[in-house]
Amino acid sequence: MNNLKNTIIRILCVFVVPCVILIVFGCQFGQMEKNSWLEKHTYQEGFAAVKDNNSKWGFVNEQDSLVIPCQWEKVQSFKEGYAVVKNEDGKFGFIDKTGTVVIPCKWRNCWDFNEGFASVEDESGKWGYIDTKGNIVIRNQWIRAYPFSEGMASVIDDNDRIGFVNNRGSLIIPCKWKNVSSFKEGLAMVQNDDNKQGFIDKTGKMVIPCKWDLVESFSEGLASVVGENGYWGYIDTKGKLVIPYNWIICGSFSEGLAVVKDNKNRWGFIDKTGKVVIQYKWKHAMAFSDGLAGVLDFNNNYGYIDKEGNVKIPCQWNSISSFINGMAEVKNRRGEVFIIDKTGNILK
Repeated sequence: MNNLKNTIIRILCVFVVPCVILIVFGCQFGQMEKNSWLEKHTYQEGFAAVKDNNSKWGFVNEQDSLVIPCQWEKVQSFKEGYAVVKNEDGKFGFIDKTGTVVIPCKWRNCWDFNEGFASVEDESGKWGYIDTKGNIVIRNQWIRAYPFSEGMASVIDDNDRIGFVNNRGSLIIPCKWKNVSSFKEGLAMVQNDDNKQGFIDKTGKMVIPCKWDLVESFSEGLASVVGENGYWGYIDTKGKLVIPYNWIICGSFSEGLAVVKDNKNRWGFIDKTGKVVIQYKWKHAMAFSDGLAGVLDFNNNYGYIDKEGNVKIPCQWNSISSFINGMAEVKNRRGEVFIIDKTGNILK
């Protein structure tokens, strides 16, 4: 009987234990292989930038397959079908979604494409704009040139003053402002020499006087502004205060609601009358998108709520993105990245 027992033990040691070890470590190895990137960005236009063990960048598709080889020193996410890349000589250009270089790497620096134009910096340090063929459409003449929004782009002149050009390169709004924002809903924030902020329209007309220390861009007809008491409220497009200064932080309105932070450092949501419709109970919260908003609980886990404040996807993630077209990117505490649908099911 003892001999039989010893024989069984030897069989277990020789065959079963190694198999268990192989399974365990094989799973870990497979998981490591799946997530072997040194760094991975969020998906944009179906692609995510990844950095390999040689510190080179490429792109994977939504199936996590490498479709553009890791050969670049630096990349940016795809925008309007093109991605900024930096070669070994430190020059910037653009690739398309096949990985083909469509605009040669010859620029000192550049921004993403917006509304068909990208700002680029030449060797003299001046900025201008190119089209998607790489043609210079607005000559390099500015200290800095920013992306287009609603047909207008802010530019900085040699006197460090900011104005706006249209997509034909005409200086529509003179360079006289200390700071500006992009145009949104037809208005742009401007800051004068007294460090007060207000809004202009696309002709440069002052439509809301510069009288606030801080303002945010308009969204759904309202803009958050900080009052003399240091708290935030909202104005309409006429500059009238329509929601009082009640919050430490106010977010932009999205899908009819805005995220706000109270004086106890809790986050909730208000509607356009200023009524609290989702109570202050979150450590942090994101704007609504696709009917859901990301929230962070006081255990530092992210999940999603609906517009009634109901938790639709449990707080279990280390980081999340907003939903776009029914999908969001989430990451667990092991660094594994997944795509989920609006029910919380993992898709990829």
